[in-house]
Amino acid sequence: MMTQLLLKWNGYSLSLNPGELADMFISIADGKTSEKDLLQWIKDKTR
Repeated sequence: MMTQLLLKWNGYSLSLNPGELADMFISIADGKTSEKDLLQWIKDKTR
């Protein structure tokens, strides 16, 4: 949520499908997603 707010303040938004953000947070919590993976995911989803 904080990431979305920071992106919005800077003129960006995330283009997400329903449940996609929750899935990403679960993946991070499970240790399946690294910081590098998260950064790439954010870049891919930012418009």
